[in-house]
Amino acid sequence: MSLAPILLIGGSGVVGRSTAGHLRDAYPNLPLLIGGRDLAKAQAVAREVGNAEGVAIDLDAENLGLGEREVSAVAVLIRDDATAALSFAQARGVPHISITSGASEIGPEVAAYVQRPSASVVVLGAEWLVGAVTVPTLEFVKEFGRVNELRIGALLD
Repeated sequence: MSLAPILLIGGSGVVGRSTAGHLRDAYPNLPLLIGGRDLAKAQAVAREVGNAEGVAIDLDAENLGLGEREVSAVAVLIRDDATAALSFAQARGVPHISITSGASEIGPEVAAYVQRPSASVVVLGAEWLVGAVTVPTLEFVKEFGRVNELRIGALLD
């Protein structure tokens, strides 16, 4: 059984290219769709990572401009204020993760999920600076035998 590709929206940008590279290193046979506004750029990244196809993404178009193209998951690596990618994932019943620059941007995603909680798995990956606080904290807690509670915060001055 072959797995449908994972769609990386914003896959041809800096974060997307890095994400695609890490996925390729960890899962050499995982098919990827590198989605971006610029088809040529998306295709170039797809050639670079291998076992991938570059596709044009239009967040304003029905089905993101992909028609009935099958995907197994959607990862959003750009701002999607209209939650078009989440609607796409929910309509297809596939997992969705979005990484944005701030927790204040997850409101529309939370609202869309609450309206259709059983449509698909939704991971809210938005947080301050996409892990700048969480990742080091998770590394530091490895020094403890047991952690009962963890509160993470950042003070912006």
